[in-house]
Amino acid sequence: MLPTTIRTTVRALRPTDLLALMSRTGGAGWWNAAKPRSRLSGDPSGPALIGSLLERMLPIEGHSRAWVCYEGNDLRGFLAARQKTGPSIWEVEALLLGGEDHEEVSLPLLESLSREAGLQGVQKVFLRLPEESPLLPSARRAGYVPYLRETLFVALHPLISEAEAPSGLRPRRRNDAPDLFRLYTSLAPAWVRQAEGLTLQEWQETRDRRVAGRRTRQWLLIQDGTQAWLSVQREGRTGFLDLLATPAAPAEDLVRFGLQQLRCQVVLCLVPEYQASAGALEDLAFSPVAAYVSLVKPLAVRVPQARLVPVRA
Repeated sequence: MLPTTIRTTVRALRPTDLLALMSRTGGAGWWNAAKPRSRLSGDPSGPALIGSLLERMLPIEGHSRAWVCYEGNDLRGFLAARQKTGPSIWEVEALLLGGEDHEEVSLPLLESLSREAGLQGVQKVFLRLPEESPLLPSARRAGYVPYLRETLFVALHPLISEAEAPSGLRPRRRNDAPDLFRLYTSLAPAWVRQAEGLTLQEWQETRDRRVAGRRTRQWLLIQDGTQAWLSVQREGRTGFLDLLATPAAPAEDLVRFGLQQLRCQVVLCLVPEYQASAGALEDLAFSPVAAYVSLVKPLAVRVPQARLVPVRA
């Protein structure tokens, strides 16, 4: 007798998948491959992560941002995407996998995401993976192109001394977006700008909501033009610090000022490869703990077909 072929099925998430998700994703061997900014401080357990996603991941008006992969009746994977700052930009928020056949599960999940995102008018989908992730080949096969390497620095119980604001540093204002964008374009390589946005509007839409959100405190350093942008955000005992600075900016003073504003037990700073602030971080007891690759997939957005309609009298 020939062996029975077990069918692999990928489909949009349904409420009936809840039990399988909550029970399976908490078991041994399940892991979250995607590393959006919200997960850099460490993933919660499988069930906790699923619980935090399900309420907004279930289909709304026939549209989905989450998919499951089954092999027969066996749950093998789960993918969830979320909107970034702009409605036409998505990011893979969770890519939970079980077992060893990672490519056989991740590839159809990523392809399903791309198809649905295109139908919903999404222009780009972003994905961040660890630099040594076994999913990089399948992500490439699914059309995701690596464009940026980043290093995560962490400071545990940093020594926080009283620090005055560097001369020229002031809180960011609403009309500072063009100056901030000019600072970004002066530092980011062309291929990064191509992925993240060649215009101010495109760039703003691809930014992470947590960086641009209301809970974030931001400053600009203005000295003979815009030299630096500093952003801090606190979530419980963990602080996030972002710095974009020219070589002339006092990076160490800016980081010290940011630490004073946060006063957290753990502070994270994600540094893109084109930003030369690693030395200032290490001088202030930050240590590199992980390296990531950011990928992007541009999508061909479906345009409604033009057709003739009768003219009413």
